Formats: sequence, structure tokens, C-alpha cells
Amino acid sequence: MLEVKLASNRYLALFFRCFKPHAAAVKHNITHELPNIILHRPEQIKAAYQLTREGRVIYEYKIVLPQHICFRAAYTQNGRCITVFFISDILIKHEFVQRLAATDLVDG
Repeated sequence: MLEVKLASNRYLALFFRCFKPHAAAVKHNITHELPNIILHRPEQIKAAYQLTREGRVIYEYKIVLPQHICFRAAYTQNGRCITVFFISDILIKHEFVQRLAATDLVDG
């Protein structure tokens, strides 16, 4: 089974502060749905263009909650360990990747 963890950084802290009503549902989606997507529907997983974090490819996927509430998350994978380190309400991939690239979370 895949192990999923959330990184501890100011970007995730800000996201969960701003979207507090959805925090539990987002965390549930990340820990339950993301491994399922990786294992059974990998075609839904896309690289965040050429971005890397600590030398690893950054992947992104859309978090879909009930009532059509959506977010986009970025993560890296090291063997069986998945680390989600950035979540945003920006849904358009190009804009999401631009925002992610502007942070200190990606390799220079």
C-alpha cells in the first residue's frame, strides 16, 4: 500500500486556514483517493510540466469533493511514499503550475 503524508510548510498551512470548512474532506481525499488514483487510474496523474522538488518529478491531480468543490494538489513520490506539499484552489493546470513555480517549494 502507498503511504501518503502532508508536508509541513507555510503554503499548506495557509491553504488549510483559508479553506478550513473543507480541510477534513481534502485530507480524506488525499489519504484515500490519491493512492487509488495512482494505483488504478494513473492516466489521471500528470506531471507538473518540468518542475521538480528535491530532484523528483512533481505530479499534480485534481481533488474533487462533493457539491463540485475542487482543488488541485502537487506531490512527489519516492517509492511507496507520497508527499503532498502544495494545494490550491487554482484549477487551470497552467495557472496552477505557474503559481507553484513561483514558490520556494520547487528546485531552482
